Amino acid sequence: MEFEYPLEDVGTDEHGFNLAYDPGETMTRKLFALQVHTDEGATDESRRRELPGGRPDQHLHRLLDQAQPAPPGAPLERDQARPPEERSDGNGAIDIALWDFAGKYYDAPIHELLGTYRERILAYASTYHGDDAGGLDSPDAFAEDCLASSTRCGRRTRPR
Repeated sequence: MEFEYPLEDVGTDEHGFNLAYDPGETMTRKLFALQVHTDEGATDESRRRELPGGRPDQHLHRLLDQAQPAPPGAPLERDQARPPEERSDGNGAIDIALWDFAGKYYDAPIHELLGTYRERILAYASTYHGDDAGGLDSPDAFAEDCLASSTRCGRRTRPR
């Protein structure tokens, strides 16, 4: 399923890829959602950004048509068995939905399914593209944004 929503005061950087502050502009963010229905009765979901080069449904059909078992003894190396042009960001949508199913099926969080190296991770807000288009154009603006991010997101902020 495809969906979209507007992002106010957002555009892309000079390279046309990264999202950046762009006063007065409204960007339409296009995404798709994938649902996997299982014979166990679970419905598992993944939401992803728009994929380059065509419609998400065509891309996902191609991925599923090309799906192949992992090489024996190397379950985490399945992408290496395919040529680079067949590896894609779209695989993540399928993987996320399947991890969602596995977590529900085993009644366990993903970190437990992966071996629980950690139960908590540090996260931080980034201002990597914040100075584009004058968004964070002074030390005071960065400081104000860091305080607002700490309130919204927790203790960590990483100004760049």
